[in-house]
Amino acid sequence: MANANRLTEAFHAETAKVVEKTIQPWTAREGERVMANASHLTEAFHAGTAKVVEKENHSTVDLGVKVERVMANASHLTEAFHAETAKAVEKENHSTVDLAAKVERVMANVNRSTEVSHVETEKVAEKENHSTVDLVAKVERVMANVSHSTEVSHEETAKVVEKEDHLTVARLKEDSITGSERNFTDGTDQTVFRINRFLAKSGLGARRDVEDYIRSGQIRVNGEEETSLSRKIDITKDTVEFNGEKVELVSDNTILALNKPEGYLCSHHDVHHDKTVFNLLPLKYKKFNMAGRLDLTSRGLMIFSANGDVLNQISHPSYDVKKRYLVQVDKPIQESDFVELFLRGVEDDGEFLRAKEVSIVDSETSTISIMLQEGKKRQIHRMFQAIGYKVVDLQRVQIGKLLLDDLDLPEGKFKEVKLEDIFG
Repeated sequence: MANANRLTEAFHAETAKVVEKTIQPWTAREGERVMANASHLTEAFHAGTAKVVEKENHSTVDLGVKVERVMANASHLTEAFHAETAKAVEKENHSTVDLAAKVERVMANVNRSTEVSHVETEKVAEKENHSTVDLVAKVERVMANVSHSTEVSHEETAKVVEKEDHLTVARLKEDSITGSERNFTDGTDQTVFRINRFLAKSGLGARRDVEDYIRSGQIRVNGEEETSLSRKIDITKDTVEFNGEKVELVSDNTILALNKPEGYLCSHHDVHHDKTVFNLLPLKYKKFNMAGRLDLTSRGLMIFSANGDVLNQISHPSYDVKKRYLVQVDKPIQESDFVELFLRGVEDDGEFLRAKEVSIVDSETSTISIMLQEGKKRQIHRMFQAIGYKVVDLQRVQIGKLLLDDLDLPEGKFKEVKLEDIFG
């Protein structure tokens, strides 16, 4: 009804505005017709409004009845919910009581188990303590025995090592004195060989390689070309040549000292370098190996042999064969700059580099003497580089007891030496 009234008032207001706006220019007759139409429209509007209101009233009554039915149902549902809730609460209370009783029983059992566990733990701990005391006593006795055994072992080991060193040096000296016809075939005195075996043992190459040399006519025996693989060579009588150069068997105990010049690579063969130290040695020494390499730019004393024991004695630090070097650096240097540091050791690239002896030989030329017991790759270069110096010349002048100056050996030349020349 409030809406209907508001609509009516709005309609009247709009109608009045239209009438007021349009009535002035009209004639009286036209005004009467407009007013008649407006009155007719008003009556029709009132009639329609009354019908709407009546219909709305009927709908309102029906809605009220529906609301009453809904409220009744809601009240019934609420009562049922309260009843069910009361039952659930009562049931939950009974469950809670049962649960509490169960918890009490469990806690009682836990307490009893805990008390028993404490008692058992105390017993175990007491037993473990006794075992630990016994174990400590046993360990102390074992350690005492080990200490005693270690002392005895050290003494015995020192004696054995000393005895073994004497025996090894004596054996090597004895072997080095043996004639040049020894050790050609595992220590036997064999003097006759098939030609391909003779050439292979002389260091000329592998069996297959030397057989190719024979077939191609590059081998001469006693001045005549030899192409037969069945030919036998008597080393006491026959002379064998390869491309005009004499081929000889050399005793494995032969030791060579070489004064290496700068620019020669310490290798049997290298595709990138034409000059190797073996270019300075005759063909018969091609199978030899070296003890202690020198850099391409370094020079000085080197030892060669086919005897692995000799090379190992020279190279391995356990035999304490020292090597001395004369080193020239790129700028003036004082002993305080490096001597104590080099004796203590310098760490470089995960390696510990240390000198055995260090001294300045000539301060004007910045020349230093360094003694090493164990030479690692480019050790001296790396040690000086670590303190800001560059090595411009490095010469090895001593190996063991053997001095380069005593050999009177020009660069690029070699000579045979004895084992005692190195070890004394």
